[in-house]
Formats: sequence, structure tokens, C-alpha cells
Amino acid sequence: MRNALLKTLVVFLAGICLILAAVTVPFIIARTPLQTVTVLAGIILAGVGGGLILVGEITKREDAQ
Repeated sequence: MRNALLKTLVVFLAGICLILAAVTVPFIIARTPLQTVTVLAGIILAGVGGGLILVGEITKREDAQ
């Protein structure tokens, strides 16, 4: 029960950080609409990859126990 709750919390927090980054970073970095889309796509891909790695690590540790 605790591990499932931890997984949910980690993914939820990663999602919030991803949304905040996706909203603020493109306006700071990008100068043109194409750059904005590119930065946004990079943030989304990095967030998805990071979330998958976190969940994979948690699952791997659970399996080892």
C-alpha cells in the first residue's frame, strides 16, 4: 500500500513540475513560435522519460526486497 502511494506521489509531483516548466520556460528561452514548440516538446519528452525512470527504479527496488 505504501509503495503504491509513493509511486503515485512521485508521478504527481513530477507532473506538476513538468507543467510549471512547460508554462514558464518557453517564454523565457524562445524567441520565435517554432523555438517555443521545440522547447515545449523537449520538456515533455524529458518529463515523460524522467517519470518512467523514477517509476522503474521504485519498481526495481520493490522487486529486490
